[in-house]
Amino acid sequence: LKSAASVLESRLRQRDTASLTMALRFERCGKYATVKEGGLVVQKTGTIDSGYGMALTSRCLRTSEVFEVEVISLSYKWLTIGITTWRPEDVKMRNDVLMTQFIHQLTPAWMLECSTYFGGDVKVNGRTVQKVLSGGEVTALKAGDSLALTVIPEGELRFFLNGKRLGTGWATTTEAVYGFIELLGYRGDSVRLIPDLREEDRHLAICNKMIQTRGNITITLLHG
Repeated sequence: LKSAASVLESRLRQRDTASLTMALRFERCGKYATVKEGGLVVQKTGTIDSGYGMALTSRCLRTSEVFEVEVISLSYKWLTIGITTWRPEDVKMRNDVLMTQFIHQLTPAWMLECSTYFGGDVKVNGRTVQKVLSGGEVTALKAGDSLALTVIPEGELRFFLNGKRLGTGWATTTEAVYGFIELLGYRGDSVRLIPDLREEDRHLAICNKMIQTRGNITITLLHG
C-alpha cells in the first residue's frame, strides 16, 4: 500500500505539476481581505462583525511543508489558521464567494482558532474537537507572535505557536490541501506569511533532478 505522503505527492503532481515549483503566497478569498506585498501579507479591511477575512495559499502545501504566519497587527485577538481541500480558484467560482462569511462554510476544513473570548480550539468543519488552551499566549496573540502548521508524511496535522507544538496531532486527508488564514477582527489586522526556506531548498533540489518524458522528448527541469 502507498503511504499517505506518496499518495498526496502523486495527486499534487497530477493536479498541477508546475504549481509545485511555485513559492507559497496568499490569494484573496474574502471580500474584506486584502493581499499585499506580492502575496505575503493579508490585511483585514472590514469591521469587527463582518467576518469575510479569508485568504488561501496560492498552491497546495507540500508534505511536511511548514505553513507559518507572523502577526503584524491583531487588535481584536482573533485569528484562525488551517487547511482545506478547496482551491482558491474553486472558491472564487462560487456565486456566493463574497457572501461566505467563515472558512468552515467551505468544508472540509481543519483549523486552529485563537480567540481572547473562546480560547484555542481545534475545529473540523467548524466543530470543536479539542480545546488546546483556555488561556495564555494562544488567546492573547500580539505583534511578532507566529502560528504555524504542518502535515507530516503520515497525514497527521500539527499546530505550533512561536515554534512550540500545541496539543496532539489530528488525522486529516490524503487529498491535496491548501493553507488558509482567517482574520475575524478589526480593520487593519494583518499577518505576514513566513516562507519555509528549508522546504523550498529541498523541493528545488528534487525538481533539479526531475526528468519529464513527453513522447520521444526528454526534458530536464532546471531551476536557480
